[in-house]
Amino acid sequence: MSSNYIYAGDKLIVSQPTGSTSSANTSNATRLVAPSVPSTEQPYVNGTVRQVNYDVKINDQNQPFLTSLSAGGRQLSTNDYFSQLFRVNREVTQGGTTYLELVNANGHIAGYVPFGSALQVPQAVNVIYLDAGHGGRETGAANRGVAEKDLNLNITHQLANCLRQQGYVVHETRTTDAYVDLRDRRKEPNQIMPDAYISIHHNAMPIPGTAQGIVTLYHDPSIDEPGYRTIPHHHGTNIIPEGRRLSQSIQNALIRETGARDMGARPQNLHVTRTTDVPVTLVELCFMYHHAEFNRITDPTYHRNWFKV
Repeated sequence: MSSNYIYAGDKLIVSQPTGSTSSANTSNATRLVAPSVPSTEQPYVNGTVRQVNYDVKINDQNQPFLTSLSAGGRQLSTNDYFSQLFRVNREVTQGGTTYLELVNANGHIAGYVPFGSALQVPQAVNVIYLDAGHGGRETGAANRGVAEKDLNLNITHQLANCLRQQGYVVHETRTTDAYVDLRDRRKEPNQIMPDAYISIHHNAMPIPGTAQGIVTLYHDPSIDEPGYRTIPHHHGTNIIPEGRRLSQSIQNALIRETGARDMGARPQNLHVTRTTDVPVTLVELCFMYHHAEFNRITDPTYHRNWFKV
């Protein structure tokens, strides 16, 4: 893979997990590039050095990102590297502050940040967050006694099991028929910073039978509205372009697998896709008020092939 994010292959299931150090953020998103040196060429530091080995993602804003701990180093900002993945091989305490020495995917030292500016993440494994839309008193759409919330949970349950069998770490918004406030659906993902967030829904239209197909949604600044604008610290990061690419990849895989009408991957201003600090996609798997689609989506054999290991 060319990045530390996840993409669908021929199935909804994505490729086998890869180690994080071989997973560089190589999207075309604009971000500053710090000067780097091979990690084997340890730079001189005037302080205490502790040898370590773990991965982190930058999760703090407006903290110094130092290109060097020497007097000639430049000071950038962690904003320019928000959510980016690094390996940490050394912790350096200098002047009473402990810094993480950040090694990029090419094995070069990218810079130094204060200890609390980055979140330790699982090493050599990809992390997925699955969100079963609605739940509890919020049923979503309903047809013939079948609630959308239950269809969503059925899909995420099968997908979670399959991904875990392939070695992924999977977190879920809910695993039972529980109500989850919309604001809470971003809370845990923003704390643990998974590689991808996939929200599962089933669509509806006011007039039954007037629409059909699969559509996958992501956020883009082009659809910002007053009061519902792109989170400032997402600008210039890979979060938005990777969310778009994740959506397009999943959409293409679903259409190939199901033969459903392709409604495309498109931007839409949604709370979950706009406010979560990781690449996000929201998938609408069918229209519940379309007779043929409803019959397919409630047939267990329809999506059984989606979850082959």
